[in-house]
Amino acid sequence: MEIDFSSGIDGFEALPPDIQAMLKRKSSRDPISRFSNKLHMLLNFADKDLMKQEFIGAGWTEGNNFRINKKRLIQIMDIKLNTLNVNLKDLKFQQLHSDQSGWTLWCREGFTPNSTVDDIAEVKSDKFAKNDKPLAPVFTDDMQQSKLAVLKDITLGKCDSSQTQIYKKITISIWEELIDSPIQKSSALPAEFINLSAVRFRASHQKLENAKEILHRIFICADPSQLTIIDFAVFMARFGPEETLMQKVGSLLKSSNENNNWLRLTTAKNSLPNENSSFYGFFDEIENNGFVLHRPDGTTSHLYNIVDTPATEAYLIDADGQKYNSWQDYFAKNPVESIFGW
Repeated sequence: MEIDFSSGIDGFEALPPDIQAMLKRKSSRDPISRFSNKLHMLLNFADKDLMKQEFIGAGWTEGNNFRINKKRLIQIMDIKLNTLNVNLKDLKFQQLHSDQSGWTLWCREGFTPNSTVDDIAEVKSDKFAKNDKPLAPVFTDDMQQSKLAVLKDITLGKCDSSQTQIYKKITISIWEELIDSPIQKSSALPAEFINLSAVRFRASHQKLENAKEILHRIFICADPSQLTIIDFAVFMARFGPEETLMQKVGSLLKSSNENNNWLRLTTAKNSLPNENSSFYGFFDEIENNGFVLHRPDGTTSHLYNIVDTPATEAYLIDADGQKYNSWQDYFAKNPVESIFGW
């Protein structure tokens, strides 16, 4: 995704969706949510492109050195100058020369354009190093892979391997934060978990009780007595990323209400007997971010949620690659009355 400098957007909104999603994440046990990883992602996005560096306030220079413009970078990262300075100091970044027209040059051992998340995580803040109970462990490749293996059967349609990998890492991190426990605890009580999710995911100005009611309606558990990480991962596949999750849920439910309640809260077509002559939709049980629309003539259409695209952009995509801004946008361009004979 290229930044359009003529668009009039001069900040966060002009960044690619995956970077926006990462910058919005609160720092947690997960190394990918930490300051160092966010900075590294921005540096690699700007690379040595001077125009992008000016826009972001950061970029790689020669070797493993990088430069930052603090005034601009804190705007993009949405942090205070003091927070930036403390992070740079505590995480052992070294300033190589004094301010030159707002820019300073920096480096850190093991912090290079090719560094992995694990490489970056190996240097911890001094305040955590002195703490008897560190905020987060350093994840080895084996640990990371064992975590991802839990979601090995999750499949996404119309998403590449990079999108899928990031989605899985973020999903695992959110799960651990919500249940306040490592991923080894792979299930929770549905009501308790949904209440915690409502607190985290509700939209601004949305009443908590309304968020709880909607999530209770839309969450589907394979076993009603417990909500597993697989159930949660499927939910995130359908409606993520988390920043606009409730807006996506709201769009789907509203479109169903406006079109004769077409949504069936199930993942299996064979659980919908005697409906072959009607128009309805259900969740795809093969591609977990998919939705299946059934026509009266027996044919179907497939749509997919793009897991790293917020509701402020075109986040629905059909089998032909056509994108839509919302479910309302889809039905405006594909009217139920004309297509399905209502």
